[in-house]
This record gives sequence, C-alpha cells and structure tokens, in this order.
Amino acid sequence: MRQFSATLRPAKSVERLAPFSYSDLIEVGSKRRDAIRLLEVLPGRENEPLRCHMRHVSLAQAPAYETISYRWGDRTETESIECNATALKIPANLCMALRQVRHADRSRLLWADAACINQADLREKKQHVQLMRDIYSRSHRTLIWLSDQRQLNISWFARVAIFSALSFFKRRVRDVDIPEMTFYDYRGGRIEQVSPMSVRGYMAFADMLRNSWFRRAWVVQEVAVSRCPTVIWHGYEIPWADIVCCLEFLSGMDFGLAFIPTLQHVASIESERQRYRGNKGDLLGILQRHQRCEATDVHDKVFAFAGLTASLPHGFTIDYDKPVETIYEDVARNVLLSDKTLSLLSQPATMQPRNLALPSWVPDWSVVRAVKMSHSWGLEALALAKKTPLSGEKSRVKFAAPEMIDLPGFADEKHVLHVQGYVFDTIEKVGDIFEGVEMPPPAASIRGIIRGWIYTWKTYVKAQCVLMGWEAIAEVREPGKTYAPTGEKILESYWKTITAGDYPHIEAVRFEAKSWNRINRLAWKLRKHKAERLVILPYSVLLSAWLLLAQGPVLNFQIQGHYTLFRRLAKSKKGYLALVDPQTKVGDDILLCRGSNVPLVTRQILNSSDRVLVGDAYVHGIMLGESWEDAQCTKISLR
Repeated sequence: MRQFSATLRPAKSVERLAPFSYSDLIEVGSKRRDAIRLLEVLPGRENEPLRCHMRHVSLAQAPAYETISYRWGDRTETESIECNATALKIPANLCMALRQVRHADRSRLLWADAACINQADLREKKQHVQLMRDIYSRSHRTLIWLSDQRQLNISWFARVAIFSALSFFKRRVRDVDIPEMTFYDYRGGRIEQVSPMSVRGYMAFADMLRNSWFRRAWVVQEVAVSRCPTVIWHGYEIPWADIVCCLEFLSGMDFGLAFIPTLQHVASIESERQRYRGNKGDLLGILQRHQRCEATDVHDKVFAFAGLTASLPHGFTIDYDKPVETIYEDVARNVLLSDKTLSLLSQPATMQPRNLALPSWVPDWSVVRAVKMSHSWGLEALALAKKTPLSGEKSRVKFAAPEMIDLPGFADEKHVLHVQGYVFDTIEKVGDIFEGVEMPPPAASIRGIIRGWIYTWKTYVKAQCVLMGWEAIAEVREPGKTYAPTGEKILESYWKTITAGDYPHIEAVRFEAKSWNRINRLAWKLRKHKAERLVILPYSVLLSAWLLLAQGPVLNFQIQGHYTLFRRLAKSKKGYLALVDPQTKVGDDILLCRGSNVPLVTRQILNSSDRVLVGDAYVHGIMLGESWEDAQCTKISLR
C-alpha cells in the first residue's frame, strides 16, 4: 500500500502564496472512474499554521484514510491554508476542525468534501456524489466534528437543579444497568467513563446535540455507511455507538429531563444506519423519514440520500444542471412507476407551506418538516399508507382499495397524474390542528428552566383543548352513543380513528389513550358544572405534579408522535370519522383510488373536473375495503 510523506520546511505566509488551482482528477491505478483527492495534513501544534498536501488516488487502491463530517456554516466565512505550496480556501469551520484533529508528530490522511472536491465543477461534483457512499464506507473512521460552537455556560443554580433531578431519578432506576460513554482526551491521552446520569454527562449531551450538524442532509449517509463514526467534541473523542446507547437508555427510562433537542434526529440517523446494514432502504421511505433535514442546495434533499437505497427507481439520475422542480417531478414519476402503488401520495403531515411550484401530487422535498418531537427517541409523524415506526412495531398497512390494474398515467404537458377511483364522501366538519405537547429544552439557568416548563404547560393546555374539540365533533361524551358505520361504541371508534387503527394493537397507545381520556373526562365534568374557573389553579397544580412524577401521557408521546401531530379530526356527510391532513377544509372530497392503501383527500379545481391532492386520511370503517365499489371507478386527473 502506498504511503504518503512530506518533507517539512519552514512555513511561508499563506497571504503571499499563489491561489490553489484544482487539477483534473485522473485515473490512478484503476480502470474504473474512482479517482479522488485525499488531503494529507502535515504535523503541527494547534496554534501553528496548517500545511497540507493534496494527493490524487484511486479509491480502490487508496491507503488508510479518515473522513470528516462537519457543518459548513456560513459559506462566505472562509480561511486559506497552505496546500501544495499554494493557498487553498476552505470553510472556516473545516479549518478549525483540521487544526484540532491534526497530529503533532505525524501526518494525517483525510477526506473532506469542501477541500477534496472542486465545488465549482458541477461535473466533478456529480461524479463525487455517486462515489460518496464508497468514500465514507471505505474510510478507516469518520470523524464527526461538533466543536464549532461555544459550550453552554450553566449557572450554579441550574446545576443544582439538574443534579437534584438526576439524583431523584437514579433512585428510580437503581436496579438498572446504566450505560456509560467513553471520553478520550486525545490531547492528554486520558480515557474517562462518563455516565449520562451525571451532571457532566447530561450537560455534555445538551451541549453537543444542539449543534445543527444533526439536521444536515448529507450527514445521514455519512454516518449510516461509516465503519466507525466517532464524535469530536471540545478535545474529546466519543464513539457514536456510546452516544446512541446512552440516549436510547434515557429515552427508554422516561427520564423527565431527557428533553434534549435533536434526540429524534440522532434516532433517525441511527435507524437509517441499521436499515442500511440490513439493506432495507427504499428511496421514498428514506426521503420521507429525513425531510426534517436541511440542505443549502435543495437538489441535495434527494441526492444526499440516493446512496442509502437498496435499489434506485428506474431512470433516476444525479444531475445538478436540471431545475430542482424537474428533479422532484422525475423522482415522483419514477417512484410511482417502480412501486406500482400510489404510496407516494401519502406523506407525513406538516404545517410548512410549499416552497416550489409543483403539481400537488409531487412532494416538495425542499420543505424542512418541523420536528415537534425532537426530544423523543424513535417517534415521528408517519405517512398513513406506509407506517414504519422507528420503534420496530410491526406495520399495519391498510387496504382501503385494491391494487392497481394499470400503471398510473401522466399528461406531460400539464404535469397531470391520472388515477382510477371515485369520490366516496365529502368532509362536513373539521377540528383544529393538533400541534402537540412540547417539552422544555435544556436550560443553563433557573429562569430558563422555569420558562421552559411554563411553555410546556401552555402547549399541553392547548393540546388538551384541541382534543376536547375533536371529542365534541365525534360526540364522544354522548351517553350510549354508537358509531353508525361499524356499530362500535363511539369512544372506541374515536380512539381507533386518531391512532389510525393501532389503538387495539399497541399497549403503550392504549395506556396513553386512557390517560388522556381520564384528564378530558374530568375537564368535561368541570365544564358541564361551570366550575372551570373555580378549580383551574388546584387542577393545574395536581395535573402538573402527576405529569412530572408519573409516567403519564406526556412522557409516552405515542399518540402525538406517530399519528395526531399536525393533523385534524374530520367528520364526513355520511357520518364517518377521519384523521386528515392539516390543509383539509369543509367541502373537500374523500377519494378511494386503486393502488392507494388509504383514502385521499382532494379538492376540485374551480370550473374544472380536475383535482388537487390535499393529503392522505384514515377513515374509520372503510380501511379494510368495506366500501370499495369497483363499478364506480373512473379516471381522475390530479394536477
């Protein structure tokens, strides 16, 4: 294996050097198009100027190297480093990372996208995007650099409060083995074992996980395919596996202070890592699971995930020259034709408006879906047609309509999708949007802790009011009332509706539903006797104490995490209850279409027979094909 070395010489001021010029990549010892650049960082102390050599190698024959995963930051903030006796401009964050990971006594061979790819050459960029999976999977280790922001300055009072809470919780989990993280001080050469139940461990999480790196689109693939991802955080190396183990432990123990932003982001990345190892990724599922991610170039909201799929849809190409609208529409067409279902039309609910002028049936992947469950492990809004919970629960996909006989048709000139189906019912009532209960983020002061819990209480009260409004639409509190379409008790049908049919099958969902039911039943009694204002303070105090000390509904989040978040409850003219998209309005129609597991809510275009897609729906009583009538099928055009 070829080894690189460089002769050390006195450094020349970077300002006096000529600008670095990328030379074309050439094939090095390989017949395949796998030529890449590697950056050899020469030894030096942290305060000394950076000196590097850029090398061209064949990926198949490359010496041992490490990859760096980092946050670019503001692209206008750059620094110059000496590379091949010239001045190479790189992002300031990457420059800081190279300084910290540089060895004092030997060279370090690294691959970093901003330095090793000519970002001005779209042809080269396209080639490297196709190689990205191999670049990261073949590296010896991936260094996740999270040291680009100041550490939290925590007040002594906040430390005491956190210590007290941790001590209280430790007594509750006394008989449970608590995992630890390995902190390796790579400057001092010391190794420490840090418990997540210590103030230091918990605040380390709170600090490192607020980094926006966890929301970058490309990092999902960078971690998922890596052999040994390792976090670099303020002088310490911490194995990714240790972080995952400890965070999953805190979440699984229903730890009341485990409200760490980006916890869900970590869970999503780790879940994709496990899926990739099991060769279980499909493009549509990956794009849906990671629409939470951000990308400077919105092409990357698709291209960054292409390497994670077991197989790409026929006709999929990576081309940064194409308008992003064309890319998204091509992906939608290819997914529909490859899957031979209409699952693409069922998307996780979001309140974010569309950014691009796309047909209603084409998902706008540029939208960054808001994450209200960022403190929870493995809970996220799901597409109703393709429920794949991160928790590993078995999916119970519905079959409201049979499979397609023919593939969907397209009218190219109008960007129209033709499907076979019919209008089943019309929306008559809609409830408010359920925006969920938000838990307080880690706070560095007692004032921050109090503010966080006040905000949490407000979101809880709002969520309770929305659910009571839904109960009013469903007439849940009417004595002896039954649900006409199925003959079930109305309360049973209501919970089945807002849990998309999972209420009878998952114990945690039933437990949470019963908890919400007890709270709302008391609230309805108070409202009935007009005693709300008289008892609101003691009621609030008792409820708050229960939520904090018991494993109540707020600490489970199963219902809002998987089903109700950003959705509405609706009632149709025929009396059906439905869980629908937040954009649903009175007068919208419920469609049953061949090839769609779930009903679709659509809206007819004024003065036209064509329709626009609003979103997916769970309609209780028709999800097993009870109301499908093949003779009613006609061609429906979605714009």
